[in-house]
Amino acid sequence: MSHEPIQSKMPTPVAIFIALVLVGFMVGSGYYLYEKNRNPAPISAPGAIPPPSSEMPQEAAPQVPTSEGGGTVNVPQVAKVMALNPLATDDFPMKDGIIRFRSASGNEICAWADDLAKLHDDRWVVLTPNPDGQYPTGPGIACSQVRGELLPRPEDRRACPSRSLVGRAATLTRNDVAFGACLSGRNPASEDANSEQDKRFEITAVPNGSYVKLGDFACGGAAPDFVCVQTTTGRGFSLRADHYDLYQPAQ
Repeated sequence: MSHEPIQSKMPTPVAIFIALVLVGFMVGSGYYLYEKNRNPAPISAPGAIPPPSSEMPQEAAPQVPTSEGGGTVNVPQVAKVMALNPLATDDFPMKDGIIRFRSASGNEICAWADDLAKLHDDRWVVLTPNPDGQYPTGPGIACSQVRGELLPRPEDRRACPSRSLVGRAATLTRNDVAFGACLSGRNPASEDANSEQDKRFEITAVPNGSYVKLGDFACGGAAPDFVCVQTTTGRGFSLRADHYDLYQPAQ
């Protein structure tokens, strides 16, 4: 019995086309696997932080606090105050744009004002002059001492609009911090403390270990010092009967 050769019924051009498609698929798959193994995707564990993107929007960058508002700067004098027990501002009544308070010892009598011009010739506190010899204006805090005869250090002395510069007072604004007062021997706080009425004890005290925050200013009793700072810059001062420090803004 004779055998005839088996012949494909598929036309030759179709067979060639299918062969080319298969070859192309195999070449493409091989190239894909090669690239995947050569540049594997980074392994990330659950909760891992993705690497920073160079295309992050500009507004997502952290904003630098300014004296007009913003976050609390992490400097020692601010941290020292903010670590104390916060007090409710409702405990410190405001009258005519002024909030008065004192240290637990009663030696420091202070006032926050929405405009320090309101404290010019005040019966409780005295203002330290600006570098140009004028009294400060705008929001700020002024504290006067009942006891203590501290004099400003030579580098802290300033010209006075009148009289002479002595100690006993510190003033903190959004642009300046200074120690000293323009007086002619008279200290209103001491005079009231020595009077029979002793009105300073009618002013709400900031207990030792506590602080009160008034806008972007905060004052706290961190014995032996009474410290006031501007929380957004670090500018501030600390007072005690025999010593004072001035804090300049964080750089």
